Amino acid sequence: MIGKLGKYVAAGIKYAANKSSKYTSAISSKMNKAEDLLFEKTPVLRRIQTGFNKAQESLFTPFDSGDRSQLFTSLKGHIKENLKNGEFMKDEKLYNLVFRYFDGSSFNKINFKQMDSVQLLQAIIEKSGVGTTKLAQIIADNNQIMNGLKNRIFKNSNISHEARQKTWDTLSEALKSCQSKGTPSRTIQEVEDYITKTFGSGYTLRSEKIAVGSIGETCFVTRPDGSNAVIKMLKQGVDKDKLELEEKLYTRLLRSLGGKNDETDKIIGTIKNYYKNWQKELNFNNEFNNNKLLQAGAKRFKVANITEVAKDGRALVMDNAEGIQMEKLFEIMKDYRANPSVFNQKYAKLIEKNPWLANPEQVLKELPKTVLKSFDEQFLFLKQGGKSIMHGDPHMGNYFITIDSKGKLIPEFIDTGNCILRSSDDIQNDIKFFSNYFVGNSRAVAEYFVNACNYTRANKEMVTSNIAKDLQKEIFGKNHNITNFGQVQSSINNILAKHGLNMPDSSATALKAQIQFMSNVSKLSKLAGESMDISTVMKDIPFASYKLYRYGANPIQPLKEALRFAYYNQEQSSSKIFQFVLSKDKLANQMPICA
Repeated sequence: MIGKLGKYVAAGIKYAANKSSKYTSAISSKMNKAEDLLFEKTPVLRRIQTGFNKAQESLFTPFDSGDRSQLFTSLKGHIKENLKNGEFMKDEKLYNLVFRYFDGSSFNKINFKQMDSVQLLQAIIEKSGVGTTKLAQIIADNNQIMNGLKNRIFKNSNISHEARQKTWDTLSEALKSCQSKGTPSRTIQEVEDYITKTFGSGYTLRSEKIAVGSIGETCFVTRPDGSNAVIKMLKQGVDKDKLELEEKLYTRLLRSLGGKNDETDKIIGTIKNYYKNWQKELNFNNEFNNNKLLQAGAKRFKVANITEVAKDGRALVMDNAEGIQMEKLFEIMKDYRANPSVFNQKYAKLIEKNPWLANPEQVLKELPKTVLKSFDEQFLFLKQGGKSIMHGDPHMGNYFITIDSKGKLIPEFIDTGNCILRSSDDIQNDIKFFSNYFVGNSRAVAEYFVNACNYTRANKEMVTSNIAKDLQKEIFGKNHNITNFGQVQSSINNILAKHGLNMPDSSATALKAQIQFMSNVSKLSKLAGESMDISTVMKDIPFASYKLYRYGANPIQPLKEALRFAYYNQEQSSSKIFQFVLSKDKLANQMPICA
């Protein structure tokens, strides 16, 4: 009986399995047909699917901003020719500039015997001047430039791989040291004497550590009333005359090396603009005024308050910024990602001072939105009088992360020497750039840059069309990662220069600041393993729009233009939008499915 029952049960299971298999197969077949119908027979979804695939490819494809080897080859040829013919020695003006430059430098203070190779190279870079130091800082922060530099240095080299690597390690370490380990221009005793002479007695140094930049240096002090502060002062030897001499020498050298041509003119024009902006940093009264404007009414960020400026404008006293410098916090979070098990023990002292750091996963999650919200407030929200003000150099060394009264993370900015005032029209144009950039609209982006460059000649339409074609060819039409803002900016600058366009100082500084903000958010998002959350910006647009309407601007128009382009160019626009909505880590797992 039991045996027969077992046979019936087995037969029933087999029958059910066969039926189930047929039903499952039928359902699977219908689902496959539905999927084919959706993604192959429906044009809109097919284009979006293709855009999704391209977005994935873009995130795994290195960005190539063009080969500049022709310029380097040309300059190298000019150097050889000039040296062979002794043209440098025949050029009396250049000859005199070189001697004035070396007379005014402090190369004789370099202690060659007590320095290792990295320290020596760093000292030579810093003693060469403000421009050389700033260039080193820019190069060290750009992997693409660093890789290109490495390839060019060793292109025709016959030295061994080990010697080549050692040489490169020395150079790259020296360049990076110019960012974070600058050499003070004063001894501790000279710093103390300078503070007493400038601000009176009663200030005492809390640390012998001096933070050094390209133009200034900062020390940590206790005020006469017992409160903590920082004193920022210009480096010894850095003044208007020094910067003007540097500019004349470098532009004169470039003219001798590059000859008379458009390419050399553009480079010289860029250098002149840089020095013009750097001269503004020589008087801290400008930084004091910007400090007050930026912190007025600020809700999503703080600004370390400047309390006093020296009579000659060469030094200031500022409240301590709270929390952890973003540059340092970024490295700490990278370390956490690599070694989570030892995090609490390794950073115990820092966590004691900043209890919010005890939950690194929460910090990683909040940081991108925290920085993006502070960007929105500076970028989109008008203050009373119809103006907004933005920090002009918001790299990670220029703000700290702390918490507000509700325990939420909030940035606190320092170094307000370079800030930009923006009108409602400026903001409307900036919204046009970013909204059309997100969907890959080459034409609208080209119009933005042509107008920003104040180009009004009769051939404006032709120039705009040509720039749009180059943007499409070099950036939006390729599988490039447009969330890498720094590299895209470099490519856009090359395209504008090719067509003879230069952005005015204010527009160029504003764009640079916006791209720095977005680059920071992009880096933080990738570290958190998430996408850039553009929904944060979208939520802020209604409030920003209301303010803009009050001052006569129409922010909806540029958004309509971007949406219209996205509708008619679904494959390209979805390819670009998906780069901002999808996590690179998640995409890595989806590649086999969507390829």
